[in-house]
This record gives sequence, structure tokens and C-alpha cells, in this order.
Amino acid sequence: MQVRSLKADNYIKLDTDKQIRFRDDAIYIASLDDGYLDLVADLGIRINKLNKLVVSLSLSSDHSVGAGAEFLLDQTAGETLVFGDIVYLKLSDEKWWKTDADATASSTGLIGFVTESIAADATGDIMLRGSARDDSWTWTTTGSSLPLYLSTTSGELTETAPAGGGDSVRVVAHSTSATTIYFKPDASWVEI
Repeated sequence: MQVRSLKADNYIKLDTDKQIRFRDDAIYIASLDDGYLDLVADLGIRINKLNKLVVSLSLSSDHSVGAGAEFLLDQTAGETLVFGDIVYLKLSDEKWWKTDADATASSTGLIGFVTESIAADATGDIMLRGSARDDSWTWTTTGSSLPLYLSTTSGELTETAPAGGGDSVRVVAHSTSATTIYFKPDASWVEI
């Protein structure tokens, strides 16, 4: 598909009947059946004055995730999970279980963030990277984002790196405010 023309009234005409329209409050993408996908400003996606795509880390409600997050869809929970649980993929049963920095088996592989309540053996979506808000969090705010580590408490994050013998130290997120994080697990880890 090629861009056929750029119109003065803020839309791009493509080489088919599809169009991408830019307005002050939204971006509309025309589909083949003349329906529109509406990406409104409160989703945190916008085109700035320099024509760059901007994804906002600002989240408007409790227990929400930001625009631009990366997910694995329809994943099976190995146990009951709730929003904010930090989980790992156990390859032997292909299910997601709560992490624990006390054990390398549950803290060194693929790590995810639970964005909804998922019953044991049910399916749900696991976020691999993105921003999240939970109004019960009370992360320290010092003017810069601080690293958050896997905790020795099952499925939780901590601002303090684990220090016990055999613990795994792994940064998996950074606080962006007292109630928001940017989740992006580092692939490296250290065993104490």
C-alpha cells in the first residue's frame, strides 16, 4: 500500500479507498468496510506538532494500563492471579505462576504483569511491557524514577533489592510516580 496524496484538510489518501484522517481530538483510520477505528486523545496516543507519535505514560484510572503496552493474549494461569501480580512462564506446564526472588526457577525466565483477575487454569492477558497504575501503591518519589525489583514475597515488586543467600536480584520495572510504574523486565539477573 502506498500513500497516494496528502490533502490540505488533514488526511492522507492511500492507494486504495482507505484514508487516515487527523483531527485535533482524534486519529481516524478508514477500514475496507467504511468503518473507522477511533484512537481518541484520552487513550494516551497522539501526534505532536513535530509529527511524531507520542505514547503517554499518564493513566487516568486505578488498575489501568497505558497505551502501547505489549501483551501475550489468552495465557493460562497456574494459580489465581490478580491485577499487579508479577508472574513467570513455567515451561513444563505452559502456565503463568507468581514470581519469587527466593528461587531462580521463578525469577529468571520470561516475566509478565497481570492486568486482570484470572482464575487458576483460566485464560487472560499478560503484559510484557508497558505502564500501569494502582492507587494502592506507594512508591518512593524523589524526582527520578526508581528501579523496582522482584520481591521475595510471591508475585510482588519491591523498592529494595533482595539480599538473602540464593535470592535473585532482577530489575523488572521503574516507578514513574507513587502510584504508577513502567514495567520492562531486564533480561539480566544476579544470584546472591
